[in-house]
Amino acid sequence: MLETEGENYFQIILRAHLYIEFEMTEILKSKLMHPEERGDKLNFSVTLKVLLAVGAIPLELKGPINFLNRIRNKYAHELDFQFSEETFRKFVDTFTEKFKAGFVCSMGSTYRLQVDR
Repeated sequence: MLETEGENYFQIILRAHLYIEFEMTEILKSKLMHPEERGDKLNFSVTLKVLLAVGAIPLELKGPINFLNRIRNKYAHELDFQFSEETFRKFVDTFTEKFKAGFVCSMGSTYRLQVDR
């Protein structure tokens, strides 16, 4: 993803979260007959739950999206949070085996974290 080239992990996580939140909001608006009646902005978790409930987002993405949200919240609320190899492995573990197989193939034989970002 060219937009994240040269960014640190905090920036990458924040940008990914913003993109996902934007897309979830757009999907939700497209599923509603009267989106203007939605009222105030729904929070990330509620929007995800609604989209999963109506089948607009595949259930297998629930784990990865929730984990990304937790990482973003750690950055927002824990001053000393550092994205680590362990955090990365836990994130990858939230994906289905089928997705991980495709991820490994597209990334080469390994998907090690570049720690010096």
